[in-house]
Amino acid sequence: MDELCLYHTSAYSPVLKEINPELELVQFNGTLGYPSEFTGDPSPELDAVWDKWGYVKYASIPPEEFLKLPGADPDAARLTPEYGGRCLNMMRQAMHQDYYNNPEFPEQRAPVFTDRPFTVKMHLQHCVEILRQNIMCNADVGIIPHEWVTQTPDPFANFNTWHKCRDLKSVEKWIHEHEIPTPPDGSDLPIPLDSRIFPTLP
Repeated sequence: MDELCLYHTSAYSPVLKEINPELELVQFNGTLGYPSEFTGDPSPELDAVWDKWGYVKYASIPPEEFLKLPGADPDAARLTPEYGGRCLNMMRQAMHQDYYNNPEFPEQRAPVFTDRPFTVKMHLQHCVEILRQNIMCNADVGIIPHEWVTQTPDPFANFNTWHKCRDLKSVEKWIHEHEIPTPPDGSDLPIPLDSRIFPTLP
């Protein structure tokens, strides 16, 4: 039943048949000011946590699977959680430009801030729009209860709500097993000889 629901509620992806189809009941911790491994002041340790999901990895997908996706170039792909993590990480870094865009400490500069201000703004607007569409597409109908709290004039939202979540570890496992290695010298990925080269951005 879980596998049937997974296919019924997801757009086609070859990843579906290789991940755990069971959904897990998870309580979010939405307490205001509650720290998590993803929050806090900028630091190398925090960056390492975000780099796990905030760094977009390319994955290799067989051409016969890619051809089932309309208009796709059958060479490489990215998974939505990975790209969403990158977007969130960029937005987080934009909140702390005194750290990630400080000319006195160039070693801390985030890659996004190496572009012109106009391009940085365009990237961030793109991230907001991608995440907006994802949130509105999922349209979570979970209830956020509001509770009376001492010294609070209005009922206060309790964001410690319950959600059905996909097994992220199985998705992460798939990414690592299908990841295209980055060239050791940091150069761009080589373009396969039989690749289609598009004249404009999608």
